[in-house]
Amino acid sequence: MGSKSPPPPQIIYPPAPPPPAPTTQVPTQSLSSQNALNEVSAKQQRLNMELGAELDRTNKEFFTSQNIRQTESTGAQNRLQLKVAGEEDRATARVTGQERRAEVAETGLQYRRGLETAGAQDRLTTAETGRQQRLGIETTGREERLSTAERGRQQRLGIETTGTQQRLTDIGRGVQERLSTAERGRQQRLGIETTGVQERLSTAERGRQQRLGIETTGTQERLSERERGTQQRLGIAATGLEQRRGIETTGQQTRLTRAEEGRQQRLGIETTGAQQRLGIAATGLEQRRGIAATGVEQRRGIETTGTQQRLTDIGRGIQQRLGIAATGQETRLTEAERGRQQRLGIAATGVEQRLGIAATGAQQRLGIAATGQETRLTEAERGRQQRLGIAATGAETRLSEAERGRQQRLGIAATGTETRLSEAERGRQQRLGIAATGVEQRLGIGATGAQQRLTQAQLLGGQERQIGLRGLEDRLTTAETGRQQRLGIETTGREQRQTTRVTGEEQRAGIREQARETRAIDLQREMFRRYKENRDFEQAQRAYRV
Repeated sequence: MGSKSPPPPQIIYPPAPPPPAPTTQVPTQSLSSQNALNEVSAKQQRLNMELGAELDRTNKEFFTSQNIRQTESTGAQNRLQLKVAGEEDRATARVTGQERRAEVAETGLQYRRGLETAGAQDRLTTAETGRQQRLGIETTGREERLSTAERGRQQRLGIETTGTQQRLTDIGRGVQERLSTAERGRQQRLGIETTGVQERLSTAERGRQQRLGIETTGTQERLSERERGTQQRLGIAATGLEQRRGIETTGQQTRLTRAEEGRQQRLGIETTGAQQRLGIAATGLEQRRGIAATGVEQRRGIETTGTQQRLTDIGRGIQQRLGIAATGQETRLTEAERGRQQRLGIAATGVEQRLGIAATGAQQRLGIAATGQETRLTEAERGRQQRLGIAATGAETRLSEAERGRQQRLGIAATGTETRLSEAERGRQQRLGIAATGVEQRLGIGATGAQQRLTQAQLLGGQERQIGLRGLEDRLTTAETGRQQRLGIETTGREQRQTTRVTGEEQRAGIREQARETRAIDLQREMFRRYKENRDFEQAQRAYRV
C-alpha cells in the first residue's frame, strides 16, 4: 500500500571475448569478411541484450503499479466492509440492549403492579373478614346480653317471690337466730374480703414478677439475636471473601454453574416467598377459623356450665352469693391480667419475628448482590465466541422468560380470582352456619345471672381486642413483606440493567477487537502476497539471465 517499489534489477553484461591469438596476417578477402561478420554479430547481441533489459524494466514498472492499485482498491473495499459490518453490529447490540432493558423494566413494572394489587386485595379481604367477624360477635353478644337480661329479670322476680314466701315463714323464727345469722354473715364477709384482698395483692405481685421476667427474657433474647446476627454477618463476609478467592481460580464450567445456581437461587427465593405468603395467608385463615370455633365451643361450655350452676344455686343462701361475687371479681381481674400478659407476649413475639424476617431478607439481598458482583466479574473474562453464544441464548431466554412470566401472571390472576370466590362462598356459608347456630343456642339457653353476663362481656372484649391486634399484625406483616419484595425486585432490576450494560460494553469491545484482528490479518496477507510476487519476479530474472 504505502511501501516503496523494489529497485530496478542490475544488468550484468558479459565480458568481451578475448582477442584472438596472434596469427599470421595473411591479407586475404575471406579473413577480413569473417572478422567483420564477427564484429557485427557481437554488436547485434549487445543491442538485443540492452533492448531485453529495457523491456524487463518497463514490464516490471507496469505490473508493480497495477499491483499497487489493486492492493489499494482491495484494502479500501475491506475497510469499507469492516466499517459497515461494525456499524451494523453496534446498531444491533444497541437495539438489543434497549429491547432487553425495556423488557426488564416492563417485567418489573408488571410484577410490582401484580404484587401491589394482590397486597391491596389481601388487605381488603382481611379487613372485610375482620369487620364481618366483629359484626357477628357484636350481634351475638348483643343478643346474648338481651336474652341474659331477660333471664336475669325472670330470676330476680322468682327470687323475690321466693324471698317473700321465706320471709313470711321466717316471722316465727326467734330474734336470737337472726342475731346469730347476722353475726355469722358479718364474720364471713370480713373473712371473704380479707382473703380477696390478700389474693389480689398476691396476684398483682405475681403478675409484676412475671412481667419483669418476660421483659428480662425478651431483652436477653434480643441481645443474643443481635450478637448472633453480627457473628453471622462476619461469617458471611469471611465466607464470601474465601469464595471470591476460590472463584478466581475456577474455569469456564464453574462460572456457568455459578450463574445457573444464582438463577435457580433467585427463582427458589421467589418461589419460597410466594409459598411463605400463601402459608401465612392460610395460617391466618386457620387461626381465625380456630378462634371462631373456640369461641363457639367456649360459649356452649359456658352456657352448659351456667345451666348446671343455676340449678344448683337455687338452694344457696345470701352468703354464698356474696362469696361468688367476690370470687368472680377476683377471677375477672386475674383473667384480664393474664389476657394483657398474653397480648404483650404476642406483640413482643411478632416484633421479634418481623425483625428476624427483616434481618434475614437483608442478609439474603446482600448475598445475592455479592453473588451477582462476583458473577459479573467472572463473566468479564469470557471470550468472543462465548459472548456471541450468550447473546443468542439471552435472546431465547428473554423470549421464554417473557412467555413464562405471562403464563405465571395469568395463573396468579386466575388463582387469586378462584381464591377470592372460594373465600366469599366460605364466608357466606360460615355466616349462615353462625346464624343458624345462634338461633339454636338462643332457643336452648337457660337463665343466667349478673355474674355470667359480666364474664361474657369480659371474654368478648378480650376476644375482640385479640382479633383486632392479630389483624393489625397480619396487615403490618403483609405490608412489610410487600415492601421487602418491592425492594428486592428493584434491586434485581438494577442488577439486571447493570449486567446488560456491562454485557453490551463487552460485546462492543469484542466487535472492535475482532475488527482490529481482521485488519491485522488482511495486512499480513497483503505483505506476504507482495513478498511472493517479488520473489517470483527475481527468480524469473535469474532464470532469464541464465
